[in-house]
Amino acid sequence: LQRDYEASNELRASLQRDYEASNELRASLQRDYEASNEKRAALQRDYEASIEKRAALQRDYDARNDKLASLQRDYEASNELRASLQRDYDARNDKLASLQRSLDACNNQRASLQHDLDASDNQRASLQRDLDACNDQRASLQRDLNARSEQPEAPKHEPLDQEPPDQEHKLASSEQDPAPQPTVKPDRLADIEGIGPKITEILNNAGIFTFAQLAGADVEYLRTLLSDAGPRFSLADPTTWPEQAQLAADGDREGLKKLQDELDGGRRK
Repeated sequence: LQRDYEASNELRASLQRDYEASNELRASLQRDYEASNEKRAALQRDYEASIEKRAALQRDYDARNDKLASLQRDYEASNELRASLQRDYDARNDKLASLQRSLDACNNQRASLQHDLDASDNQRASLQRDLDACNDQRASLQRDLNARSEQPEAPKHEPLDQEPPDQEHKLASSEQDPAPQPTVKPDRLADIEGIGPKITEILNNAGIFTFAQLAGADVEYLRTLLSDAGPRFSLADPTTWPEQAQLAADGDREGLKKLQDELDGGRRK
């Protein structure tokens, strides 16, 4: 009995140790469970935080996409504006080139007019000298006339009202040789660029009434006619008149118009 009692005590002590060990194991498992719960809660918080972060990143991504789309639209608009400005720039360059050509043409015309003006001034100065010489000669003749009229018995001389021989000859010639009359139907010479009513009259006085006659006239002869008519007419340039007149005489109105489009006041541009 004593041995059974000791064995039961040992069994009881063993069971007590197993119970205490199971309690410790249960407590350890309880702590592990609570730790796992805390870890699960932490993971849940991390998950929720990651969800919020993902949503924030999605919002940033969408905002960046919107900004990128806006920048793309601005880029396309700037390209269109750049193309429009390039077209305006090219148009202005073309206009500037056209204005430059017009300016060069004006400068060339101005130089030509200046040359003609200088020639006119020289001719005017020459005519002024001739006029002064004529006035001096007239004054000298007047003095001679006055001296002769004061002499009591002057030798026979020409009547005082008689023109000098040269002038009388010219007057007689002008009276005897009136302006030629046309033997053919005259053409409208004013259709030739550079010819107006006054120059038409000068040409008619020289016997030129038709396009065919003008086409056969020598340019230097035409220059002489204009120069003899006065300084204002010597500025006209008859270089292209025969060519225009030939087209008019041939009835080539289209060719005449095309040629006149290339002229400026009868001169080639």
